[in-house]
Order: sequence, then structure tokens, then C-alpha cells
Amino acid sequence: MIMLKGYGLIPLLWLAWRKQWNVLFLTIGMCFTVLLITLPIFSFEVWGTYFRDVVAQFGNHPMHGHTAYQTISSFVLHLFSYEEMWLPHPLVVLPSYVIKLLSLTLVVLLFFLITRARTVNHSKYEMLLTASAIMAVNVLTVPFAEEHHFVLFLPLVIGTLVWIVRGKTTPVKFGFPEILFVLSMIIIALPLHYETMNTAHGVLMLFAYPKLAAGVIMLISFRVMMYHKNKTIIS
Repeated sequence: MIMLKGYGLIPLLWLAWRKQWNVLFLTIGMCFTVLLITLPIFSFEVWGTYFRDVVAQFGNHPMHGHTAYQTISSFVLHLFSYEEMWLPHPLVVLPSYVIKLLSLTLVVLLFFLITRARTVNHSKYEMLLTASAIMAVNVLTVPFAEEHHFVLFLPLVIGTLVWIVRGKTTPVKFGFPEILFVLSMIIIALPLHYETMNTAHGVLMLFAYPKLAAGVIMLISFRVMMYHKNKTIIS
């Protein structure tokens, strides 16, 4: 269902990047199977309307730039686009094609940052962690992820905390990346009511996306921890 709701592009790209064709085609096949099973309930017309009017078009609506959607594309749209009702105070107004190009660039950079977090010894546990990180990246890159979608960070949080504890000597010593990881986890979990900052002016806009910032910091911290682990193994 994650794939059918439009949240599945990044995990599919990751599977293709790792050349896991069997899993990729199985996932796509399961999506088509779900579509076929639900046809007696939802007709082709209903599914067509959903993908045409919701998945394809909603990301282009100015409402997508509201702070309720803590995603990269929402953040860029909020900073650089004007609309009287939804986006009244941009920092500067840019052409729509520049906004889309900037959003795509940031998404690609984040995707490649995480996909480079491969382990030297290809531990299955660390591969699962990377897969969890890809799912977390997906939350930040889809057009209209809301607060409840951040629950998809949970596998990465639990898995990484277990990995940190297992990988350290007793007592557990947290370095700077581990501290950042935990702090970002706390920010994501807190009810911050950032929706009320949608009309913030100037630099205050940068504080209107706390969960997006926390999510990016968590992913970068994960990448740094994985890098140091690989460096230790090599040395």
C-alpha cells in the first residue's frame, strides 16, 4: 500500500541501484496484484481518478507548500513560491521550473548520500538498517507526507539504537553522530505544532520545518556512523 499511495519511488530506485531485480519485480508484481484484487471494490475509474487527481496533481497545488507537509519539496516551495492563501511570505519568488529542479536536486543528493552507506562486510543487519534509512528518505521526499508518516522512521530508530549498543563496549559511549541521532529522534517524536508557523516571515521560516530538519540530521548521522564503522573495518 505504501507503493500504491505514491510513497514507493525511493525504495524501488534503491532496489534497482543495488540490482536486486527479484525483489524489485516481486514488489511491482504485488502492487499490480493488490490493484487487481481491489477492482471489485474500486473500479479502474476510481483508481485512475486517484492517481490522476491526487498522486499526480496534489504536489503541484500551492497547499503542498504548507508547513503541515514536512518534506523537501514543501520546504523549497514554501521558501520560493508565492500564493495569497497558502504561501504569503516567500523569501524570494523563483520560477516554477527552478523550484522543481532545486527540489529534485536535493532529493537526489539525499538519496545518494544514503545509498553510499554500504557496509564493507555486507552484514545483513546493516543492510536492513540501510533499507530502513531508504524508507525514511522516502518520507522526506514524497510530495505530501504528513506528521503520521514519520512513523516510518521507527525501524531505523530502533535498529540503529540496537546497533549502537551492540557495537560499543560497556558502558555505552556516545559520540557526536550518536548524540545527533538521539536528538533528532526526540525532535521527531515531540508535538511541536509547527503548522502554526505557516505564515512566519523571513528567517523564521527556517524554523517552520523542524521534523524535516530532524529527519535529515538523523539520516546524515546514520551515514556518518556507517562511514566510521566501515573505516574501522578497513583499517
